[in-house]
Amino acid sequence: MTVSINWEEIWERNIQDIASRTTVDYWESRAEDYSDMVLNSAFHHGEQIRQFCFSEGLADSESQVIDIGSGPGALTIPFARNVQSVTAIEPAAQMIQKLEENAKGENLKNIYPLQKTWQEVNTRQFEKSFDLVLCCHSLWHFPDIMVQLKRMDMVSRGYCCIAGGFGTSEDSAYLYKTLRIREMEFDQFHCLFNLLNSKGMRPNVTVLPYETHRSERSAISSMEQVVQKYRPLTSKDTEIIRDYVKSRLKDGIVSSNGLMGLLWWRVA
Repeated sequence: MTVSINWEEIWERNIQDIASRTTVDYWESRAEDYSDMVLNSAFHHGEQIRQFCFSEGLADSESQVIDIGSGPGALTIPFARNVQSVTAIEPAAQMIQKLEENAKGENLKNIYPLQKTWQEVNTRQFEKSFDLVLCCHSLWHFPDIMVQLKRMDMVSRGYCCIAGGFGTSEDSAYLYKTLRIREMEFDQFHCLFNLLNSKGMRPNVTVLPYETHRSERSAISSMEQVVQKYRPLTSKDTEIIRDYVKSRLKDGIVSSNGLMGLLWWRVA
């Protein structure tokens, strides 16, 4: 007996709660600590993706790229160093400000920020305008995932590449357990892989290692912001977070390692 699984419905049902908590206001509040992490990490995960895309022929020095959910430039900056141009889609004003500061710090003048959600972008305006469409760590904003992936296909004349982390980080796992935050267990990456296959898209799969480095202030702030997605922060929460961060500090930096999954395909 063949069992039919509606992966699109599974994605929508599970992602709704995550999407409702990770609003634009949330990312406005995360701009400072997230940019700190990106800079202290020397844009590591973005550079990993950039090197992979160049090695596989997804992009080259003449490419025009669009980065959906760019934040302070984790992918935008590494790509802008090496391609013709990057259009950065980002709804949070504070993230755009950090992106512009980080671009100025490297004297990059080929980045074009657009302060909008991806859903607000007029894809007809950009139809077949980009050689590579990127969307990294932003897919939880899209309960209607297939609608948005088709829109990504629409603006690409080459490739699409979506990326996300595997599992829960060491820091987050400790935080959720100690502060008794019940995180929804949902494997976004494998659900997306199955969904795309069920739609006949047959994506390529790549797994890359990455590392992050944060200042003490950034580590504390990021954990406090995560707690506040679920409930008001208490003084006890703050005490636990600060003690944990101090236990993880080495030369003033908190470092973590992880794995990032990429799904990529050539647009028909």
